[in-house]
Amino acid sequence: MRTRFLAALFALAVSACASSPQIRYYTLSTENGPKDSVSSVTIVRRNSYAVGAVTIPNALDRPQIVLRSSANTIEVLDYDRWAAPLSDELQRVLIADLSVRLGGNSIIDPALMSSLRMDRRITVSIIEFDPARKSESVLEASWTISDAKSVRSLDGIKTYKARHVVSSDHPNVEELVATMSALVAKMTDDIAATVLADE
Repeated sequence: MRTRFLAALFALAVSACASSPQIRYYTLSTENGPKDSVSSVTIVRRNSYAVGAVTIPNALDRPQIVLRSSANTIEVLDYDRWAAPLSDELQRVLIADLSVRLGGNSIIDPALMSSLRMDRRITVSIIEFDPARKSESVLEASWTISDAKSVRSLDGIKTYKARHVVSSDHPNVEELVATMSALVAKMTDDIAATVLADE
């Protein structure tokens, strides 16, 4: 009798596992091609920039994708997750997209920072990153451009801020992630413009 009971419990557990939804993983996408042509002469004159780790709100610092469902509520998608931590995803895309906009020699890969000369540092803080199935998706961020030697001082640091809002009607999570990538691209345009002005 006990053996049958244990067998029934095992069968029930296997059935439950088999019927649970499959976890899906997503990444933010980068630009496919150059946004603006940058001459090699311009690239030689330009400072080298390092993009530091991107800070994000605590509510977003989790594997699951988080959506804004109302002004005071969020929806955590247990079965739709980031392939890497969202802060790492943002840093990766920013580095790739800034390289496209400014020229590959202008942006230093963080893994090579110890061996290459770095003139300036870009530090990005995400204030709000709220994709929504309906209504509006929002990305608001602030960033600083500072001299690499003035990390612990306010000297030579310039601070900027931008907010982008796009209409969204995407019940599909893949489309929502594409919208998030588009918002990051808009923010990258802003950062690139401030880098050029910083020159």
